[in-house]
Amino acid sequence: MLRAAPASREVVDTLDYARQAGLTVVTVADSAFAPVAKVSDLLLPAAVGTGLAFDTACAPMLLGRVLLEAMCDDLPEAQSRLEEFDAKAGARGLFVD
Repeated sequence: MLRAAPASREVVDTLDYARQAGLTVVTVADSAFAPVAKVSDLLLPAAVGTGLAFDTACAPMLLGRVLLEAMCDDLPEAQSRLEEFDAKAGARGLFVD
């Protein structure tokens, strides 16, 4: 039986809002039946491993990281903007070391 992992209402609503704002929405999900597929312009399926007691999401996570790396490679100021975000987040105490 094909069953997609659930998505939070907040994620689906945010993606829908992005589309309505004219953005192109590309998502990575475990199947074409995922709830985010309805609000995506392009869905990249990456199956979740279900052979273990705890599902492994390595494939979707790796695909997402590869896509982010490709996007950053194409944006001239991506590295400096990410470093600026890290500095601001650290100053605000957003992350725990």
